[in-house]
Amino acid sequence: MATSGSVTVKVTSYNNLVFRWDLTSQSIENNSSVVSWKMSLVAGSSGAITSNVQKAWTVVVNGNTYKGTASHGIGNNQTKVLASGSTTIPHNSDGSKTFAFSFKQVFKGLV
Repeated sequence: MATSGSVTVKVTSYNNLVFRWDLTSQSIENNSSVVSWKMSLVAGSSGAITSNVQKAWTVVVNGNTYKGTASHGIGNNQTKVLASGSTTIPHNSDGSKTFAFSFKQVFKGLV
């Protein structure tokens, strides 16, 4: 399992949604790893969003689902963390592991 990674999704011409994960710790005794994750909105030079309305987000890491809401108010050239957390991921019996993740952030209205 790699120790970190990220995926960037273009939201508007000036803004990106970035999902990042990092290996926080590993336990040989428990044959597991803890992965921390965060989903951030990254605004470009003309990417300011003035709305502070709460919008729904969903993150799924290794089958564990996390949900919440976040506001998108952000200035030009800023980064705002919309959601974050950590997940314990059990390894296979030989200590190997891959995991899947997905993320979703509503921008126009609540679902």
